[in-house]
Amino acid sequence: MTDVPRFVTLMERGLYKASKIVTAKYPLDLALEALQASANRSIVSAHIVFDGA
Repeated sequence: MTDVPRFVTLMERGLYKASKIVTAKYPLDLALEALQASANRSIVSAHIVFDGA
């Protein structure tokens, strides 16, 4: 977790495209499932969507 500020800075500068590694999208009401899937490594990276998009 110590790298998070560095990755945020890279994303803000447009040097890192986090969307390239998103392997699954979950609505907000399934956020716990998204975190569990990420923790058990059944997905690489989850994107939790707030607006149903």
